[in-house]
Amino acid sequence: MLIRQTSAGNYNELLKVYRLEGKAGSVYIPQDTIDAGFALCGELLLAKAGKTETDSPAARINRSQCRLASCWVEKKNEEVRMNAKKRIKKIVVLGAGSASFGLETLSGLMRTQGLHGIELALVDINAERVKKIKKLAERLNEQWVANMKISATGERREVLSDADYVIISIAIDREQCWKSDYELALKYNLSHYAENGGPGGFIHAARNISVLMNILEDINRFCPRAFVINFTNPMTRICEAIKRLSQVKFAGICHQIYFGYYILGTIFARELGIHLKKDTAFKWNDEFMEYHSHVSDKAKEYFDIKAAGINHFTCMLDVRKKDTGESISDLLKKRLKEAPPEFEPLTQKLLEIFDLILVPGDAHIVEYLPFASNLASGSFKKYDIPLYDFEWGKRKRKEMWEKIESMINGKTDIDHLKYLRSERAEIIIEAIEKNSNSF
Repeated sequence: MLIRQTSAGNYNELLKVYRLEGKAGSVYIPQDTIDAGFALCGELLLAKAGKTETDSPAARINRSQCRLASCWVEKKNEEVRMNAKKRIKKIVVLGAGSASFGLETLSGLMRTQGLHGIELALVDINAERVKKIKKLAERLNEQWVANMKISATGERREVLSDADYVIISIAIDREQCWKSDYELALKYNLSHYAENGGPGGFIHAARNISVLMNILEDINRFCPRAFVINFTNPMTRICEAIKRLSQVKFAGICHQIYFGYYILGTIFARELGIHLKKDTAFKWNDEFMEYHSHVSDKAKEYFDIKAAGINHFTCMLDVRKKDTGESISDLLKKRLKEAPPEFEPLTQKLLEIFDLILVPGDAHIVEYLPFASNLASGSFKKYDIPLYDFEWGKRKRKEMWEKIESMINGKTDIDHLKYLRSERAEIIIEAIEKNSNSF
């Protein structure tokens, strides 16, 4: 921690602060360093250097001593800076046993060369799950030679101190509560996704923010300089709460950019050599998810999307070919307007109204458009919005833990994890560490 400044204030208070934080390497100096304020603290600094006593606050401090104190401060600051560069960086994952973190983000962090050698602290209130995640992390660490220092705990305060990055991936009984929020709204003639927008999104936000506030207090206390990456939904509301109620640096991310590539792959299927299914409408099932990954991965090889907006309501600002840099935005709009009406009909409608192509697909953007969620008008049915399949979600979570168990026991190979999609936390962290524009 660098030597910090405070107002001249009361000398006894300054001594009190020093006693509290001096052992951690943090020394406070006054803001008005030229005048008497600096002298007040100067004696304290000189005392630490063995130059004077602490029984007389400022009487015997002359300007030469103040200059000496100033030099000492600069020297200690430089030492702290050098030690900070040498210190092993630390990533703390809160909710390491969640489906949102799971295999994708763990493997993303551990396969990234720029993050090898860091400290990775896994935290979850479910002791059994965090124990399993740690065992898997240890296998990845050994087989991929990641040289990470890995720990696991159920108490976040044990590991938050000096964290450089904190990943938040928490939820309260996700499917059960989500389904309850959806069914409650139906009683009032509102058919909506109930996760990020509308009254369901409000209830979901209140439920998670109540937990998040305690987490933010601990981050402010133990690692105020940490960069926070949030996975928890409802993304926009959670991020708004973080912005209003804390001073932490943060980003909220979601993998919906991949759906933008699915749109591209479908529209330019002929040029990319993609064999389209007869029914290209989005569905919550294994068959479609596999097909979606194939199409979007192929499109991502050839195109680059620049998107911006509110998560999960982002727009394509530009789309270019990777090989030539040529923009195809106008051609994409023309082709999408000519697409079959059953292909992302709400996305097509918004293109018609605003001349913008939204990235996340109908199932996400419908949450922010009340006109598309009115059960009485039939708009939800008109746009063929596929409601989240809660039972499918539970089954996929169960399958994920079965896969983790199999990999822990050595029954399943782990090399395929090198190619899994992730929420891209590792890309952001590596870019910050290298000061690069790579996200």
